[in-house]
Amino acid sequence: MQSRELLSVLTGLLLASIIAGYLVTGLALAGVPSGLLAQQFRNTGSPAGEPELLHPNRTITLSTPLPESPVTMPSYHVTAVEDIIIPSKDTFRVKRSIPSADEAPQLAGNALASYGGLPPNAVRGRVSPSYLGEYDTRRGITTQESPLYTRVSFDQVIDGLPLMHAGISVDLGENGEFLGMEKIWANLSYAGEIPIIPARDAWEKLKANDMVFRLQGSINDMTVVRVERGYYLDYSRGVYAGETQEHPSCIPVWIFYAEKPGSGAEPFPLIVDATRKSSTG
Repeated sequence: MQSRELLSVLTGLLLASIIAGYLVTGLALAGVPSGLLAQQFRNTGSPAGEPELLHPNRTITLSTPLPESPVTMPSYHVTAVEDIIIPSKDTFRVKRSIPSADEAPQLAGNALASYGGLPPNAVRGRVSPSYLGEYDTRRGITTQESPLYTRVSFDQVIDGLPLMHAGISVDLGENGEFLGMEKIWANLSYAGEIPIIPARDAWEKLKANDMVFRLQGSINDMTVVRVERGYYLDYSRGVYAGETQEHPSCIPVWIFYAEKPGSGAEPFPLIVDATRKSSTG
């Protein structure tokens, strides 16, 4: 299975869990889906015969005003992608303690000093302590949680806008020990302005299941709580070590953050290509 397809499936499974009102965590790994993994997906449309994401009698709703839309956005060429994976060691070994959400970002920054440091256009993202949980199915409660690691994520931004499918995640263990990291970071060069569609047109595309990536799940009964412009890094790792996509690209997008009301889960990004397409393209 290609990496893009696998990550699309993982993304769909995550969304299905959100819709059910909880994250299915057999090991109670609250922070396992990193920002990188949750954002690595892309396709150019749904194949014929694929089930609709929206049931005709159920909908995805918009609970926030659509933002004003500029006529154009800056476009960028991807000149290089820094792609680093350092597999985490001892990730699933129970620790006596792990860094708190307050202290972990500084520790992660210190760890990154050995790998080129934190890029200047990085902003701190999620800080996610992860635990191994023992769940009592009869009583429906978690009876014990043992610490595993704390994951710190850093997001890449362009002119203050998020670049989806790019970022850094660092895993820390006992006493702030560096366990491993993953990094996808784009080097970009300005390539002029490109026309974009307004947010209202992007909303219609979303409802028609015309999104940047295909979800292996349903978006029925979800509510969009935030909408913003951004970019998507169209880049995928190859099946074999060292093989990468020949020509990565940076695509202007509209990002719709959707949630299942009452689930308590964080809003999930639904991404729509913001560039105008010709009738033949």
